[in-house]
Amino acid sequence: RERNWLEDLSVGTRSENTQSYNDNRTDLKRVRCIDTGVEYFSAAAAGRELGIQRGNIHSVCNGKYKTAGGKRFEYC
Repeated sequence: RERNWLEDLSVGTRSENTQSYNDNRTDLKRVRCIDTGVEYFSAAAAGRELGIQRGNIHSVCNGKYKTAGGKRFEYC
């Protein structure tokens, strides 16, 4: 758990701060595209990059569907 002390804080752009926040989240499940081998920090990130709905990616990871957008996924 991070401390919210002044010496631990850093100044960055909104984009950098958002990326740092997402990189350090522990409540998200990482997702791997089996076909390409690329790992994403969440199903939402994979969906944004690949143009696939994140719910469909979750369904593939949970075994409900075989593919989403023609690709296979799994939780890491």
